[in-house]
Amino acid sequence: MGEAAKLDPKESRAVMRRVVARTDIPVVVGVSAPGFARMRLLAREAMDAGAAGVMVGPAHHLRTGEQILAWFAQAVKAIGATTPWVLQDYPLALTCQLSVPVISAIMEAHPSCVMLKAEDWPGLDKISALRRLQAEARLRPFSILTANGGTFLDFEYWRGANGSMTGYAFPDMLVDLHRLQVAESGTQLTICSMRTCR
Repeated sequence: MGEAAKLDPKESRAVMRRVVARTDIPVVVGVSAPGFARMRLLAREAMDAGAAGVMVGPAHHLRTGEQILAWFAQAVKAIGATTPWVLQDYPLALTCQLSVPVISAIMEAHPSCVMLKAEDWPGLDKISALRRLQAEARLRPFSILTANGGTFLDFEYWRGANGSMTGYAFPDMLVDLHRLQVAESGTQLTICSMRTCR
């Protein structure tokens, strides 16, 4: 629920190893870091420990599309071009705005990016725009999971989100919402809480 920044690198790695070792469901490990060396180290350790993938959010200083695309090219090189990863779009905390064209360009440039964690607020139009590009075969398929405490999950689902990946204080309520949406639509969603997916 956002405590990662309070851990030093040694603590982060210890928590990651313990969680991955104690669960039989896929785990995505956040590896965003100020420098690529630290990102590389945590990504390698996470994947060696058995993580399903890693999550990378943009650096705070990035402003232009050109800067963002160049930075993500370096990030993918750091974590390894074959490492499955999640693109974190969280401008409220990361202060970097990822537009629909920039997200699309990242996805097209890096096939190892398998998911978008959509945390923009409001982000409903962005989800709709990405799904529209996919429906028009102008953008390859990838999963979209949302966050923001599940606040907009019912709306995000109708816009095309696959589910939620959020640090929510009452996960049983998210599970209930998931069951209701599946019962109504017959479509399976994904709920990821505290970086564990099911």
